[in-house]
Amino acid sequence: MRGAYAMPYSVSSCMTLQWAYQSPYLIMREFHAFLFLGHQGMAKIQALIAMTLNGSVPAPDDPLLRWIKDSNEGFPYWRDRCIRIIYPEYPLTDLICDRDTAARKDIYQAEICDVRSSELLRGLSVYHLIDEMIIFLLPTVCNETVPLSAYLQNGKWELVKTKHFKNGICRLIYRKSLQ
Repeated sequence: MRGAYAMPYSVSSCMTLQWAYQSPYLIMREFHAFLFLGHQGMAKIQALIAMTLNGSVPAPDDPLLRWIKDSNEGFPYWRDRCIRIIYPEYPLTDLICDRDTAARKDIYQAEICDVRSSELLRGLSVYHLIDEMIIFLLPTVCNETVPLSAYLQNGKWELVKTKHFKNGICRLIYRKSLQ
């Protein structure tokens, strides 16, 4: 019976080793892009996140989630400002290559609002790809869905702007701080 519990621990340590090997690569990649690409730079990656007060994905039938998806002050407002939308199952290695060669003004965007897209948030966070988070905070608590707060990228974030809507939703814009 003890052998059945050994698998998650070995997978966890492999994931730690994988991150340890990738981290120097990511640091050198960003340094290379800064030095040698000069005029091109790197595209910005935004994560649009619909989140409840307890840090979870909203329930699929929540009317406030529908407002975020459909309203001109929700996701569509930001969708018009990007050149590429990153969907779940988007190959992250392709994203890293595309981002390195894109113009600095280009914006790639991921919409996180359900269980399926929460895996995309996890992947973007593992590779430290998110430059800006636009969080739509719903005034509800939902314990039946995935906790997004566990998938958010570690680091220091700077609150840039807030907006409160009449329906109780707050929009918080955070940018990655230089450390």
